[in-house]
Amino acid sequence: GGEVLSQAAARVVQMAADPVQDYAFDEQAATMVLNAFASANRRDVALLGCLSQVVLGLKGGVRRSDNIGLILNAFATADICDAPLLARLSQDARRLKPRSFSARAA
Repeated sequence: GGEVLSQAAARVVQMAADPVQDYAFDEQAATMVLNAFASANRRDVALLGCLSQVVLGLKGGVRRSDNIGLILNAFATADICDAPLLARLSQDARRLKPRSFSARAA
């Protein structure tokens, strides 16, 4: 398990830094990778730094509240405080529209 995650982390970092190929990491892809590492309780500083830059570079920011939570959880699990990322996610969270919930029984 650990070896596979280390290889996956190295590949994600390599893909993000590739000047020839234009690998696009969108909000969902970045969130899924971060969530996988948080679920495995893995702390990969290079991966987290790389995906922090991906999230900071998203046009329009993070648009889903569950993704904001998953991203925050990944950094909290790794015990990493990324001030620019936290500021951006705070900004994105304030921009989200509140969800409406129905109390009606199904």
